[in-house]
Amino acid sequence: MITRSKMDVTESITVLESDARQIFRDIRKLKDMFKVRIWVRKDETNPGYSVVESTGNEVNTKQAIDYINANLPRTLSMHIHPDDIGWIIGKSGDNIRSLKSLYHINAWFKQNTLHLRGRPADIEKAKESINCLSIKIKEEIRQAQKKMNPTIKERKNILNFKKMLE
Repeated sequence: MITRSKMDVTESITVLESDARQIFRDIRKLKDMFKVRIWVRKDETNPGYSVVESTGNEVNTKQAIDYINANLPRTLSMHIHPDDIGWIIGKSGDNIRSLKSLYHINAWFKQNTLHLRGRPADIEKAKESINCLSIKIKEEIRQAQKKMNPTIKERKNILNFKKMLE
């Protein structure tokens, strides 16, 4: 049980209402983890936002607010080259669906921009995966183009081989 003393401090953070609902679901866990009191209330001056207040000793209160802030969902927007969009989405949306389920994020395209929303750590992992996929795709394209468009040396070898066959 938390007892109030003269040394209690209060810190607050303003979050989207949708994020506040997530915090509210985890409020008991946060209270037990940091041994602080936590309140979630609508921000009267900012429609669509809520205020999360943490009260307790100075260290625990700061840790609780830092933890909440670090785990709040974020949105990352990445510009994607139009040629790569189809590869990222995948056949029938398989790749984008896999990203969503594997990293527990929400992902959507708006024109040439891929938006990722979720916990910062999950978004970072998804971003790395997308970058790796993009590099792999570009390498496969280069290999295919190389086969289709041989270098000058390769062309000479092909001509020499054709002459040998004649």
